[in-house]
Amino acid sequence: MERENRNMKKYQDKNWLQQKYTVEKKSTPEIGKILNCSQKTIYNWLKKLNIQIRAKFRPLEERFWEKVDKNGLNGCWIWIAGLMNGYGAIDVEGKMRGAHVVSWELHNGRKVKNGYIIHHKCKHGNKKCVNPMHLQEMTKAEHDEHHSKLTGQQVLEIRAD
Repeated sequence: MERENRNMKKYQDKNWLQQKYTVEKKSTPEIGKILNCSQKTIYNWLKKLNIQIRAKFRPLEERFWEKVDKNGLNGCWIWIAGLMNGYGAIDVEGKMRGAHVVSWELHNGRKVKNGYIIHHKCKHGNKKCVNPMHLQEMTKAEHDEHHSKLTGQQVLEIRAD
């Protein structure tokens, strides 16, 4: 029995897992990070050990911020949950949305304007960053111009020649 306990992973210990998940209210990504395993592993063990899973329909803001690590390099707040095309992703009313967009909307108290996108201003365009101070609303044309090596004015001058 002692040997079996030594080989048991912490997430297999019902008391330990219940303490972290139910009492301390840590999320599955947070517990996974502590134990260096996936949130799916933690979720599966919660079910296997009959630990009641929190309702999925908790407030968006609560579900959102538990999936953010605010200790990233260069002031980036890193999304530690699911990704979609390299960007953080979160379920909002049954639809997957970019975590950076949701962060910007939560911070600004409004939806992104029609025809606009949310641009990462942080160094190297860190797709996992959700720090609202690193995000900027801009048109697709502005975004394309921002990533272009030539400015719009330079393009016009070249075409005029």
